[in-house]
Formats: sequence, structure tokens, C-alpha cells
Amino acid sequence: MTPTLTGKDYIKVEDTLISKKEIFKGKTWKDTHFALAEKGLFMPPPNLFMLHYSKVRDAAQGKLILYDGDNNEIPKEEAIEHWNYLSSSTDRVKICWTWLDAKFKEKPDGLYLLTDHEVINNNLEPQTTEKLEDCVSNDCYVNLDFNRQGLPTQKSTKKEYQQGNNIYFWHPRDKSVARFLAFSVRAFLSCYRVPGDSDPALGVFAARKFFEDSTISKNLYSREQIINALDNIQLSGLTNLLLEELNK
Repeated sequence: MTPTLTGKDYIKVEDTLISKKEIFKGKTWKDTHFALAEKGLFMPPPNLFMLHYSKVRDAAQGKLILYDGDNNEIPKEEAIEHWNYLSSSTDRVKICWTWLDAKFKEKPDGLYLLTDHEVINNNLEPQTTEKLEDCVSNDCYVNLDFNRQGLPTQKSTKKEYQQGNNIYFWHPRDKSVARFLAFSVRAFLSCYRVPGDSDPALGVFAARKFFEDSTISKNLYSREQIINALDNIQLSGLTNLLLEELNK
């Protein structure tokens, strides 16, 4: 059973919240999208997740402060725990393993990235399709420098894993999807996985938009879910005000 997420279960990344731990483990890439959509959540694309990864690293190093979904400061000690989970410290045996919202498709003029998937009429549809930007085109260790799409742009000069300095990268192939993995010896960004795969340890770091004028505890449902609920009750003066606010 998937637990209900509250504000303290998220980390703020600019205008988005990402859950501190994976949910919906054991599902395929597609089924994970559907499960997230039912909860008003979405799967993070590589650019969002790798930004999150970098910010948690910087917070663990004391370079910035992280905030949770209720805008409360996350202590440095907790930031270090999150960083070790995301980056595979050698004293840890638990696996960090998440799907990412990226699918790759070969077209006559090159490889394309399909992302920002939404469930529409019970079909999973990409809302963004764009040609793959320049990125590392080999399976190798890479530096933590990423393009706009969240893919690495420089090979690492090191041939072994160095926590906080590099990760291992499997470059994109046709019909593959992305996921991120970290365990006891290294961290991986893989763009060469089968969307039909599943594993009891493979889940997703759930994402949702953050609204500055409201904490997550006041914003547990999507706009569509709230409107549907209001449609099922008699409109009062207060309900009309709520609808007007949602439509701003």
C-alpha cells in the first residue's frame, strides 16, 4: 500500500517538489505513470531529477539549504542522509532506484526525447517531443555537467566511481527509457532500459508542482480533482469563490 505523502515527505526543487523516497515499487514504466497520475503526481524527467541530485549534494556540502514541501528548512544532517542515499555511500546497502520520464525514439533525422507524459483518455501521451541535444554518446563515467534535457555533456577523466564527482552513464538508444540507480559501489543514469521491466526495488521519486502561496498540506489534490469534487456538491458562495480562485 502506497503511503499518503505530506509536506515533510518532499524536497523543494525550484517550483517542484520531489519525494524523499521512492513509491509505487514493482511497476513498469508505463504503469508507474498511470499510478502517479491517479494521485495528481508525475514522474520527474532527467533534467529535474539531476538538478535535484546536484542540489542535495550541495546541501550536504553546506553550500545551500534545502526546504521541504511545507517550506521548512531541512537540517544539514538530514541533507547528508539524502545525499548518501542518492549517491551510494559505501556504508549503505539499500538501493536507490527510480524511473525517469524520458523515452527515446529514432527518427530519420536523429534520436528524439519524448517527455512530460500525461494520461489522456487512458493513453500515455508525451507532451514534449524534441531532438536530443548534444550529450555523451558512449557508455562511460561522466562528469556532473548536464544539458538542458538533463543528460551529461562531458566524459569523466576518472575510470572509477567518485561520489559527488561522477556517475556512470548508459547513453540513449531507440525505444529505451531512463532510470537512475545508486547502490553500494556507484551511481548510474541509464537511458538504455526496457519500459516493460519491473523489479520489487524499482519505484519512482514522485513529483508535483509547488505553489508559493500554499504549503503542500493545503494542496494535496490536483486542480482537476478539486474541480470534480466541487461539481458533486451544491454550489455555495464559498464554493464559487474557490472555483474563481482555481481559474485564475
